[in-house]
Amino acid sequence: MAISDKITQLNNDLLAAYDKIDEKGGTVPADKNSNNLAAAIATIEGGGGEII
Repeated sequence: MAISDKITQLNNDLLAAYDKIDEKGGTVPADKNSNNLAAAIATIEGGGGEII
């Protein structure tokens, strides 16, 4: 796989992650990049449920 293909896949994965954050009610920044991903995830309010 070419480097450009890997970069495209990484970008697609980031955008998919931001789509999920939006679906879960999180705040999606204007700049959807890896630098902002952790902060965006942190804006998702937890359900308080126990993980088994």
